[in-house]
Amino acid sequence: MLDTVHVSVALGVLVAAGCGRFGFDTPIDPTGDGGILPCTKVCECNVDDDCTVPHQVCDIQGSSRTCECAAGYVDTGTACTWVGVVDDPGFQDPSAWTLTGGAIDPARSEGGMVDFGAAGLMGFARVQQTITMPRLSRSELLVVEISTRGAQGGDWPSVKVGTHWYDVAGMTTWTVARRCLGAAQYAPESSRGKGVAMPLEIMPTFAAMTLYIDRVEIRPALVGECVAPGPVLNGNAEADAGWSFRTGFSNGPDSTFAGFVAGQGANGSRAARIFVERRCDIAEVTVKLALPGLDELPSPALSFYNRTTAGGAVELLMPLQSMVPGTGMPTTVVQCLQPFQRGEPIALKGFLSPGGACASAVNYESIFDDIAIINEPKCGTDAIADPGFESRYLPIGVQFEATASTATIVTGAGQVHGGAAALKLAATRPCYGPSYEMYVDVPATSAVGGPALSFFYKATPVNNYSFTADTATITQDNTWRSGVICFDPLLAGRSQHVLFQLTGGGSCLQTIPEESVMLDDLALTNDPSCPK
Repeated sequence: MLDTVHVSVALGVLVAAGCGRFGFDTPIDPTGDGGILPCTKVCECNVDDDCTVPHQVCDIQGSSRTCECAAGYVDTGTACTWVGVVDDPGFQDPSAWTLTGGAIDPARSEGGMVDFGAAGLMGFARVQQTITMPRLSRSELLVVEISTRGAQGGDWPSVKVGTHWYDVAGMTTWTVARRCLGAAQYAPESSRGKGVAMPLEIMPTFAAMTLYIDRVEIRPALVGECVAPGPVLNGNAEADAGWSFRTGFSNGPDSTFAGFVAGQGANGSRAARIFVERRCDIAEVTVKLALPGLDELPSPALSFYNRTTAGGAVELLMPLQSMVPGTGMPTTVVQCLQPFQRGEPIALKGFLSPGGACASAVNYESIFDDIAIINEPKCGTDAIADPGFESRYLPIGVQFEATASTATIVTGAGQVHGGAAALKLAATRPCYGPSYEMYVDVPATSAVGGPALSFFYKATPVNNYSFTADTATITQDNTWRSGVICFDPLLAGRSQHVLFQLTGGGSCLQTIPEESVMLDDLALTNDPSCPK
């Protein structure tokens, strides 16, 4: 404990007031819930901000309130210094971890390892423990650092801190990867005390994998490595910080542009512009974002000003790839962020990369301005963002070819299953089927059945295109039907990729009568047809 003022006979007047330091002589219940005892012993603080040493918290212990180092930090006499929150980060003590399959070998030693000891996981085996994370406001920007090796190049680890999973690119040699933690991986700002317990879990990304983990730690981020949760840095493009650009070309350096331009943003302000003259060129703009926690932003959405050439489309990557169709007119795009993105650091990448004959001219441009993260109640707080498409916003994860297929929100009679809206995927040329992809957290098995995603669909009969939805059995007869996608019960709690797609073949330049599918009313559930 730093700078503690101990109650003594010499401070009798303060004892009489029930306080250990001037200025804190009135017992306060910061939450108003009556769950805190009046302070009658050592009373150094009422709230965290009363503690002046960085990384201290106001720790309520019965009838005392003292300034203590937050979880992950230790008192070194003059400061709170980070020591970490992972018990046995190097896998030398198997008792520190809980294994579901796999094994820990404390003596394992290979060239490229950080130190002795490693966990070996095969299939959907997991290694996990409970860690106590501090609040970000009393901590600093942190990263999770993991050293892994796969038996094959595609053997990737999936890591969970708190409520969210993320995948790490795997290598056949020992590789150390770092990833910034988001607000969802810290203790909620509404919590009290040193920190909040949450799970740390690691498992292979896919079933047919063998994964070795040498070390996993949570460390302070390097300067400039991570973005603090909150408003988008320079989202209005009036300054340079926070934005980056890239171009690539097959038709000469003058065929692309990516950078800031004056007078083309909202209300004639400065904006970011990307431009490609011909197919196979590429122009990109990237803005790093970090969402606040769900206790601050329960229904997050992305909002930005955009103007994209009519007949074209700008592609977005966050990390799901999606597209925004171009109309040539300025518009404010709003997209509901999927649950796996809530409270997470993400990068919004807008890019133009039209395919086709590389010599053909397209002259596509896209203007970006006023990028913001907003709270949009229409997106909801469910396990699936906007599951019935009632917000009327085109969801993140839709893809199409601008001249051959579309993804739209429809509201007409017969085009919706429930409510007033649905997502329509349609194609008018072979080879360019549209799709909608998402990630969902797999529910646990119940007495009803195994984990599943249910949905309703209405697909035109098979001609050039078939509608596919992962493992679901599909009937295409232009009537509303229910579909079920089953998940492996060993994936319970983990994010799982889902893809709805129109797939077809034929002459790619041929024009065909529209073939389509309408999607509506998605829900995570348990189904008796799915394995337990």
